Amino acid sequence: LVFLLPGQGAHAPETVRHLFAAEPAFRAALLEADAALAGVLDRPLSEILLGEDAHLLAQTRYNQPGAVALALAGAALLRSFGLEPDAVLGHSAGEIAAAAIGGLIAPNAALRFAAARGAAMDALPGGAMAAVEAEPALIGEILADLSEHVCVAAWNGATRATLSGTHEGVALAGARFGARGCRVTPLSVSHAFHSPMMDGALEAIRAAAATLAPGTPACRVISSLTGTVLRPGDLADGAHWVRHARQPVAFAAALSTATESATAEGGAILLDLGVRPVLAPLAAAAMPSARVLSCFDARQGEGALLRLVGTLFELGQPIIWPAVFAGRAGRIADAPTSPFTGRTRVLPTRYDMVPMAQIEAGRAPEAASQATAANVPLAPAVRALPRAAVAGTIRTILRGIAGLAPQDVEGGTSWFSLGLDSLLVVQLQQALAREYAIDLPLAEVMERGDTLDKLTDLVLDRAAPPMEPAPAPASEPSPGESLLAVAALAPQSRAMSAPALAPLVVGEGANGLMALQIEAMSRLFTQQLAALGAGAAPAAAPVAAPLPALAAAAARPVASAVASVPAAPSPAPAAKQEVKGLFKADRSQRKELGAVHAAHVHRLAQAYNARTRASKAHTAAHRDVYANPRAVIGFRPEWKELNYPLHVERAEGPFVFDMDGHRYVDITMGFGVTLFGHNPPFVRDALLAEIAAGYPIGPQTPRAGRVARKIQDMTGAERVAFFTTGTEAVMVALRLARAKTGRRKIVTFVNS
Repeated sequence: LVFLLPGQGAHAPETVRHLFAAEPAFRAALLEADAALAGVLDRPLSEILLGEDAHLLAQTRYNQPGAVALALAGAALLRSFGLEPDAVLGHSAGEIAAAAIGGLIAPNAALRFAAARGAAMDALPGGAMAAVEAEPALIGEILADLSEHVCVAAWNGATRATLSGTHEGVALAGARFGARGCRVTPLSVSHAFHSPMMDGALEAIRAAAATLAPGTPACRVISSLTGTVLRPGDLADGAHWVRHARQPVAFAAALSTATESATAEGGAILLDLGVRPVLAPLAAAAMPSARVLSCFDARQGEGALLRLVGTLFELGQPIIWPAVFAGRAGRIADAPTSPFTGRTRVLPTRYDMVPMAQIEAGRAPEAASQATAANVPLAPAVRALPRAAVAGTIRTILRGIAGLAPQDVEGGTSWFSLGLDSLLVVQLQQALAREYAIDLPLAEVMERGDTLDKLTDLVLDRAAPPMEPAPAPASEPSPGESLLAVAALAPQSRAMSAPALAPLVVGEGANGLMALQIEAMSRLFTQQLAALGAGAAPAAAPVAAPLPALAAAAARPVASAVASVPAAPSPAPAAKQEVKGLFKADRSQRKELGAVHAAHVHRLAQAYNARTRASKAHTAAHRDVYANPRAVIGFRPEWKELNYPLHVERAEGPFVFDMDGHRYVDITMGFGVTLFGHNPPFVRDALLAEIAAGYPIGPQTPRAGRVARKIQDMTGAERVAFFTTGTEAVMVALRLARAKTGRRKIVTFVNS
């Protein structure tokens, strides 16, 4: 872990005010800087950094001690969280803060030296600076005849440099670089730092540096002047700080020194402590293989610091969590505060109950009869559902399988953040597939449906569009005519006859209408039963002619309905049946990756294959005999070179170690089972003690009775039995239930 400490220009008043108010360690360090500079500055430094006088930071006499104070405060905050640097590296004036954090000089002395250095430079004539991106050879060529007016003040990367000098000289050099197609960015500074224009302040800097007493190094301090590690003897006199003020900053060389000794387990972590990320972009460009992070990025909001701490923890850095969460409100978890705390759970209903009167009032019988008469199957109505209804269904399912209150399931929160594991996601996927009768592959849910909003979109996308309804007839048929049309459209594929129906005496009014309906339904049922008999219907018998009124009523709608029915398609040739099982052929049409994505996947595969070479070789060596379906879940040809499992040989605490010797942070911890980390000493010692005592199979251990008594004391259970597996426990529970009730059938509840 390397702390990067910026010099002038890295100030963000809003961020400083937030950290001062919210972080006690940061606030204490700034107040201590105020005390150290009392009598040196004409006003408290904290007032300039926090108040409306922030514009005074344009003056070097305030800016340089301010930069050192902010660096010391940021380091104090991270150290309070347990984050100790392995090395510190300061850019320009940031090297003063680096020497203090690394123990080479005292923090208060560093603040006073920065104030004296800034005051000496502030008294000099103004100048200009600009950043340029060009090859070193081109920089030397362009500046060859401008050496008296402009020079290189910093080498920040292989093709990144900072120019410093007079306003005219920097402007002329910038015009030359621009004409050669190079990018030039003017910098907002008051003076031409690290240039001959600093010569007038060197003696004052030497005198102030002579008062600095050397200390004992707490970590490596890498100088941005020489690009090497500083030793206490290097600061014995003021010569180092004089050269440091006058000569160019060798930031790229210092970064190389900081990262060259990083271990192969995780590489270097370069952490920009500036309240505005200035060094992070430079470090990322110069060291693409290193992990570069920013502490206090105002663009990420107030949660930037906590996200940083979480990232560093994932990268294996030790964190003092009580210090991180002290004084923070946090989020109240919906979990019991003590074991066996009772809580009433309302069982979710599968459908909302609607009063029958409301259904009758909103029903359109003519539409239903027309659709039935045309023999149009009803399509799933998923597309017609409002988005909120699908989201509500997902919330209801989550309440049933995970006990999550609907208001706790926000649209953009991932299932992992809500506490769902892969097994619960599988239950959610299966429930939605059943609910909407859609094909909802688990791989798509894992890849594209990890939040409520995304899963809602996925369900709507996967739902089949509704079929077109049948065209409405020219005239509205009567109820009796509709029923007769249905009867006429009954299956007629086989030659068959139906038993005779006796003539019906039709009365007037409602009684007559009821008789017509009964007659029509009787004919329909008779024909259906005959069709189901597959030719086994009784012999043909004379069918009684329908009543004249009934026949006249049925003639027209029957003819039009039959005419509207398309001819049945000829049967398709039998296709080769696919064996259904865990895997099936991948016939999905996937879009080809673009050039940028394909190149990224190729580079990622090469890097991952090189890092996990032993795991890949082990998988290939045993693939013919070892069936491991988990390794190919979500397989796609585009990244087939990544589809093999990581094989680990040992585990300790939060880490697992693969066959190549690399260490990884295990964020799943046995999918929630490994509560105390891998191989915890107290568990290992207990197991070894039991192994030493022997473990006979058959005889009873005296511990069983004592543990049963404790379970009874905690839960109130009358009796306790122990089983090896959950299947065995359920089997015995079923036997007990049958023995108690005398009944054989057992009711199971879905998602219970």
